[in-house]
Amino acid sequence: MVIIARNEDLTLLYNRAKKKYHECINYQENKFLQNEIGVPLRSIQLVETDVKIVFSQESADTYLLEICLTLYTDNKSIGKYVYTENEMGKGVDDSLVFY
Repeated sequence: MVIIARNEDLTLLYNRAKKKYHECINYQENKFLQNEIGVPLRSIQLVETDVKIVFSQESADTYLLEICLTLYTDNKSIGKYVYTENEMGKGVDDSLVFY
């Protein structure tokens, strides 16, 4: 299997992950996050970190793309957001972790 990643493809992946991050922090049930981290959620800077391809042992034809954004405030890493898509480009999971 050959997977070719162009800069345009990576830009699209990162843009989708950023969109999903903003949906996550603006989701009504996640309002508690603001109190937990102590900084305005909108002030957090997103840095494109990496895209990982995860293959399943069950089938080499299926894989997941994990798009990682590192969260910064005041030039300090405070967490990460990972958005996961399947090989069809459909979002299947995400996680938001603050350190």
